[in-house]
Amino acid sequence: MTEASTAADWHPARRPRIVAFAYAATPGAGSEGGAGWAWAEMLAQIADVWVLTRPFSVRRDEIRDRLATLPPAERPNVILLDLPRWAGGGREVASPRLLRARYLLWQIFALREARRLHRRHRFDVAWHLT
Repeated sequence: MTEASTAADWHPARRPRIVAFAYAATPGAGSEGGAGWAWAEMLAQIADVWVLTRPFSVRRDEIRDRLATLPPAERPNVILLDLPRWAGGGREVASPRLLRARYLLWQIFALREARRLHRRHRFDVAWHLT
């Protein structure tokens, strides 16, 4: 930018690409799930976003319905990523210790998936939402 130009004059050659991690992301939910979804939607207004989140069977319809209401250019790409069965994927856990362990394990699997996606999409930013 020159001294006479402003930030509004600057236009990148393409929208930034962001990979985002949200252990919970649910449209219309409260707490962590709602915050994760709100961040994903806000970022999708200014960038191409891939959000990695856990699949909750009751939430898939809510996510699909919400994505259908958004303009195509402002839809985050939602990647539902669960743990493998051997690690307790698909089951809810009541124990706080097990929950923390599964959360840490999910982050490892999410990082692996983000690296795989990065080879294809070349992200500019990685962002931990929740």
